[in-house]
Amino acid sequence: MQFSRFNYMFSSSCGSFIYNSVTNSFVRISRQLKERIESVREWNEDSMGMFSPEFQKLLLEHKIIVKDGEDNDYVLLKRYAKLCSAFSQKSLGLTIATT
Repeated sequence: MQFSRFNYMFSSSCGSFIYNSVTNSFVRISRQLKERIESVREWNEDSMGMFSPEFQKLLLEHKIIVKDGEDNDYVLLKRYAKLCSAFSQKSLGLTIATT
């Protein structure tokens, strides 16, 4: 498990938040919780145990904590979708240049 590279943690006058650009979600957290999240060096079962089961579920649902390699899978999926939309799947044009 790992903290997604698509997360952005910040504090404002309204409180502390985690924004995830994959799910486009904001999660409001307390300052103490923000400090606890920042203190985690390696995300695993032990470090997840520092948080309540409800908060663990929230972290996983909003893809704030992802499985190893899941961030890369998202990037590849977006790249694949872009390439699929760039080319027609029904026809192929061919140009022959004689020399």
